[in-house]
Amino acid sequence: MSALAMFSLKSSSLLAFDMQRFEPVVKHNLRTLYGVENVPSDTYMREQLDEVDPKDLRKSYLSLFRGVQDGKLLESYNFLGGYLCLVDGTQIFNSESIHCQNCCEKHHRDGRVSYHHQILSAAIAHPDRRQVIPLCPEPITKQDGSVKNDCERNASHRFLKDLKREHPRLKLTLVSDTLSANTPYINELKEAGYSHIVAVKPEGNRTLFQRAEGICKEEEIVVGKNRYTFRYVNGVPLNDTKGSPSVNFFACEALEVVGKKVVKKSFAWITDHLITRDNLYELNRGG
Repeated sequence: MSALAMFSLKSSSLLAFDMQRFEPVVKHNLRTLYGVENVPSDTYMREQLDEVDPKDLRKSYLSLFRGVQDGKLLESYNFLGGYLCLVDGTQIFNSESIHCQNCCEKHHRDGRVSYHHQILSAAIAHPDRRQVIPLCPEPITKQDGSVKNDCERNASHRFLKDLKREHPRLKLTLVSDTLSANTPYINELKEAGYSHIVAVKPEGNRTLFQRAEGICKEEEIVVGKNRYTFRYVNGVPLNDTKGSPSVNFFACEALEVVGKKVVKKSFAWITDHLITRDNLYELNRGG
């Protein structure tokens, strides 16, 4: 509870929290809000917290998910016959002085070394809902590699394995950024039985864009004051690598009215959902 209080009260460090605990207002809040009479020192708190294995938190996420299922809330997140699962890596700690054995390292050109922690986060979401249903994240560790792509890919492999074990019958469409637009990841999703909507860019998927050029169908869809021009094609190779999966490609040029301005946006995605005029707009919203 003291650790929870430290984060809730936004203490800058364990030491800062240790010093604040003697302040009358903080002491009162710790007792009334968190039920803490005697706050452990920063040294003792660190010894206790360092014993926690991130996998021990999985039960909490599973309990939350069961509540969402039992309360029929999950049904309102239905999207294209399943559920959208957003997956992305994020940095949760960075320092040039404080580090541990699991820290990833970044060696700067000027000789500095910075240490950071990253995590692969996932949540079930829906374009019409502001709330998301979080799934248990996967820590990205130093052992995952020195390159960002390798780090997220290795963590993603563990994440998918745990996800399939804990939710074997959950029909998901995983939504990822351009780092995931590669043969190993797409094939792993197919093997696990998951669908995908993955962002692509010309600089990272040159072959795909070249193949799609000239063979795409075009559709224009108007939604309210907004206008969307789509190009799409089904069944093109992702790239020229061995075992390259066949994917469905669509790109969108959007003109959206925001207040008194017209904002132009561009998107491009690959998916294994068969693309038709009827689902183009929904696929784009999902991405």
